[in-house]
Amino acid sequence: MTGLAHERAEERSTAPLLGSKDADAAPLTSRRHAFLCTALYCTVMCINGGMIGAFGPSLECFQRSTGLGQGSLGTSVLQNRLAKLVGTVLWAWYATVIHSGKRIRLDAHVALAMNLVLTAMGCAVLGFTTSGFKLQVVMVLSGFAYGVTDSACAQLTLWVWEDDARWQRGCVALINACFTLGAFVTPMLVAFSLHYLNDTVWPAFHILSLCAIISACAASRLASPRTHRKAKAKEVETDAVAFEADVGEIELATRPHGDLEKSTTPGTASKRKAAPAETEEYAGSGGQESCCERRGERSMGGESTTRVRLFFICISMIGFFANGCEHAVATWLSSYGVHESGLAEETMAIMTSNFWTAMSAGRLGWALCSSLVSSAFPVLLVNSLCCLSATLLFSQGSETFLLLGALGSGIGVSSSFPALVTLGPEARMEMTPRRMATLQLSASAGEMLCPFVLGVCFQFRLYHWFGPMNFVQQVVSFCALFVAWTITRVSASAPPS
Repeated sequence: MTGLAHERAEERSTAPLLGSKDADAAPLTSRRHAFLCTALYCTVMCINGGMIGAFGPSLECFQRSTGLGQGSLGTSVLQNRLAKLVGTVLWAWYATVIHSGKRIRLDAHVALAMNLVLTAMGCAVLGFTTSGFKLQVVMVLSGFAYGVTDSACAQLTLWVWEDDARWQRGCVALINACFTLGAFVTPMLVAFSLHYLNDTVWPAFHILSLCAIISACAASRLASPRTHRKAKAKEVETDAVAFEADVGEIELATRPHGDLEKSTTPGTASKRKAAPAETEEYAGSGGQESCCERRGERSMGGESTTRVRLFFICISMIGFFANGCEHAVATWLSSYGVHESGLAEETMAIMTSNFWTAMSAGRLGWALCSSLVSSAFPVLLVNSLCCLSATLLFSQGSETFLLLGALGSGIGVSSSFPALVTLGPEARMEMTPRRMATLQLSASAGEMLCPFVLGVCFQFRLYHWFGPMNFVQQVVSFCALFVAWTITRVSASAPPS
């Protein structure tokens, strides 16, 4: 009977945690299921990128239809980004609860579907709204849903491919490439509708709404990835002892009355008391462990927690300045060329489009090649050198150098964040939900603060600060990359503790 209790305890300790779904009935993660999940996450990221890409070209139309000024629209965009941070923090808390082994009734894919429905409703309203208040409310709600779905896709991709580092790196790069693809396509749809459909933008947003509804239906039908966590010894012991007690009560209830007295003999009692000890011995041996958990237990080759924290501080700084450079160039390159170099607005608009084209090409290239390389550090080094060279060219002022700088910075920032997401597992460090949230919040802070600081400089007509400020940021990012690489080299060469 003790063996049966051990088997039952093992089933409970190794059951997947899938929120509200029955853990014991959940299927093992297969390659087919992993590919289906990745396809879902790619679609969701396309929707997110498309929504962000459609906002900018639609602002003039929103201004005409709602009567809001540029200041109010700018505030709405800022509120959208702040709401994204709230969604990111909320998902980090939810994912941490799942990852810690606690039961939660809301399944991960159901939560993803709920936020996709919120995105669909927001896009449907944005297509035809004439109310400034509704526009501002929808911007906040869509930003919140964007933060949840963006963080969820990144974290769930890591979980669904946690047993294969190369596929994990490739799929993380792929979902980020899909985000850029969506941001590249929807401005074209907006431009088409503005030109041929009487200055309206509803086709792009309604297509996004339809895609979000379809994705929500698919997410609600697809099982969430398993999060492999080892049950604590006390939990296994408690389950086994409880099961032994239930079996003992059933035995006593089914025995004849004459046998009940025999069951209370000292020998029998001592045998019954031995079962928990045996169960405790079994629990001490532990259950199954996933590869990510084993990597987490020997993170950085068993080095100190200080090095682990320093490593994450470094990659968070790289993410901060990579996203900061991306949004600073995309936002202020046109104004810089017009005021500092005397170029036409049409010329700078085309140059900004070239920046996004280079970034899209870089992310697609990384998505194709990421599974073929053994480490992301060389790619991050190339990206850093591209950004350093490009930001130096910005200070030259001529049209040719500005174009080269736009192309170089677009390629330089294209694959930085996708590579950073998988840098932790590559360094034998588990990317927990809290660490993922820290990296995403750092990147989001960079995309908010860096353009804001440059905007303040431009307000005081300090246009010539555009190149030097971006260059200094990339120097700091390069130093952080060197420190992170040094930590991994030292930890790999250190003797096991």
